[in-house]
Amino acid sequence: MFNFRTLVFFTIAVVAAFSVSRAGGTVLFAQNVKLDWGASSISDHVYTSWGYTGTSISVFNTGWTTQDIGKAVTIDASNDPNFGAFVGLLTDGMGELQDFSQSFGPNSQGGGVTLSNHEDFFLYNNGVGPQLQPGSVGSLTLTLNSLTLNSPGTNPNGNGVWTDVKSNFMISGSDVPEPAMAPLIILLGFTMSLRRDRKRIRSVR
Repeated sequence: MFNFRTLVFFTIAVVAAFSVSRAGGTVLFAQNVKLDWGASSISDHVYTSWGYTGTSISVFNTGWTTQDIGKAVTIDASNDPNFGAFVGLLTDGMGELQDFSQSFGPNSQGGGVTLSNHEDFFLYNNGVGPQLQPGSVGSLTLTLNSLTLNSPGTNPNGNGVWTDVKSNFMISGSDVPEPAMAPLIILLGFTMSLRRDRKRIRSVR
């Protein structure tokens, strides 16, 4: 039989267990990607895509505006169907070429730009970092540090139909979190409390 104190303790245990299980792991890499470009279109947003050259495997196919500065989008196997295939290439040790693209619409509609380079450019500032091991990457995050959209900007065509873009995104990846002990400790405390309550009930009877 549950009393009020036991019910409250149980609720706290469940919430804590869920919260800790959702926590991210240790950051494995973090790299800024800056792009300055323009195209013959008037736009108040840009779309991003990070993928592998010559494949259809890409992530962060997301739209951004200047109102999103400071926003971070995190993906993992639970919310992006391409995550597994992308991370598989990221951790295979082959150093394949990647593309980080921006455009004024999905699938490069309205003009855009693509920055192509090898994996270490995007992960370690064009240097060489530790090889990511298979199964080590639990999540990827894309953060918008800054974004400027200026229309008509430099207006190179002289017709007023142009937008200049200056952007700074951070790409980062975190490992797979280790199983947390906090929920287990809390649930153990709940179990012990429940046993004490049952003993008191028996002694009263």
